[in-house]
Amino acid sequence: MRILLLSDGIMPFVTGGMQQHTYYLAKYLTLNNCQVTLVHCIYDGEIPRSSDINFSLFDDDNKLFKIITLKFPVSFKFPGHYIYNSWRYSKLIYELVEEELDSFDFVYVKGFSGWQLLRMRYKAMNNPPIGINFHGMNMFLPTNGLKLILSNLLFRPFVRFNMKKSDYVFSYGGKVTPTIISTGVPREKIIEIPTGIESRFIINESSILVNKKLKFLFVGRDDALKGIDEIFKALKSIKSSCVDFEFIGPIPKKLVQNNIKYHGLIKNRKDIFNIMDRCDVLILPSYSEGMPNAILEAMSRGLIIIASDVGAVNILVSSKNGVLIENPKYENILIAMKTLLNTDTETLLKMKKFSVKLINSSFTWEKVVNYIIKMISSSLKN
Repeated sequence: MRILLLSDGIMPFVTGGMQQHTYYLAKYLTLNNCQVTLVHCIYDGEIPRSSDINFSLFDDDNKLFKIITLKFPVSFKFPGHYIYNSWRYSKLIYELVEEELDSFDFVYVKGFSGWQLLRMRYKAMNNPPIGINFHGMNMFLPTNGLKLILSNLLFRPFVRFNMKKSDYVFSYGGKVTPTIISTGVPREKIIEIPTGIESRFIINESSILVNKKLKFLFVGRDDALKGIDEIFKALKSIKSSCVDFEFIGPIPKKLVQNNIKYHGLIKNRKDIFNIMDRCDVLILPSYSEGMPNAILEAMSRGLIIIASDVGAVNILVSSKNGVLIENPKYENILIAMKTLLNTDTETLLKMKKFSVKLINSSFTWEKVVNYIIKMISSSLKN
C-alpha cells in the first residue's frame, strides 16, 4: 500500500501533538509494509537529512519510502498570517507531488498541508482518496480570551473548506465527532480512530504502587487553555501536608511550597516516565483537547487521571480510572482531588491498574495502525 503523508512537521524536529502523531503514524505504517512518502516541514534551522529522520524513527534497517522536507514559509505577522503561510506551504507541497499523485493509494493529510491539493484535485485523472485530520477541532470549541475567540473565528471557514473537499475526516471519537458534524461534515465521511502509545512504554502492572501521601502531576505548558491557573488555585486551597505535586514543563513557580516540585521542560521521555512512575495522579483540566498524549502516557505508566470532559478524553477516563470534570474550574479540581484523597488504597491501586489494562487493550500504536490500514483498504474497495 502506497501512502502519501502530508504534515506540518515531525517529531523530534518539530514538537507538538500533531507532529508526534505524524512520527508514530509514519513509523508504524512502514513497519506494517506500507510505502510511506512523507512530506513535512521545519520552521527554523537546517533541514535534516533523510537519514537523520529515518534514524530517529527506526532501530533497524527500515526506512520511509521517500522523505521531502521543506521550510515552512514565513511572512510579517498580521491577523491570519499563519493561515496564509499554511496555504503557501500547501502550494509548495502540491507542486512537488502533482505529477505523481496517481501513484498513491491514499493521501493522509494533517491540518492545512493538503489545502492546495484539495483545491486542485479535480485536475487529476485518478484521484486517490484523501483523509484529513485536524486533531482536536479546538477552533470550534468555546474558549476564553478575546484573542483566542477571534483567532478561532478566523480559522473556521478554512477548516470547513478543507474538510468538505476531503473524502474522509479523521476523528478521535468522544466529543470530537459531534463537533465535526456540527461544522456540516456528513457522519458517513467521519472515521473514528484513536491515537496511541508504543507498547514498549507500558509499565508492568506488578510494579505499580500507591504512595502513602498521594502524589499529583501536571505535564504541559504554561497556557490558560490547559487550566494551569486553576490548578494553582486548587493547590492554594488544599493543605500542603495532604498532597505532593510535581510539574513537568516550562511552568513558572507561581506557588512555592515544600510539597511542590518544578522540573521544567524535559525532552527525554525516559526521564518523564521515571517521574510518572513515582506519581499517582495526572491532572489535566484543559478547556479543549483532542486525545491528549499526556493522558495516554500517564495511563501507560499506571496513573489515575483527573481531566476535563473535552475532546476524546471520555474514551480514556471514567470512574474506573479517574475523575472527569465538566468545568475545569479550581473548585471542581479541588473536589476531584479530595475524592481521591478519601479513597482507600486498594481502590486506588485498582484504578491505576485499570489505566494500564485499557491502554493495552485498545490504545497501542500497533493496534491503532491496524485500524487505519483496515480503513484505507476498505476505502480502496469502495
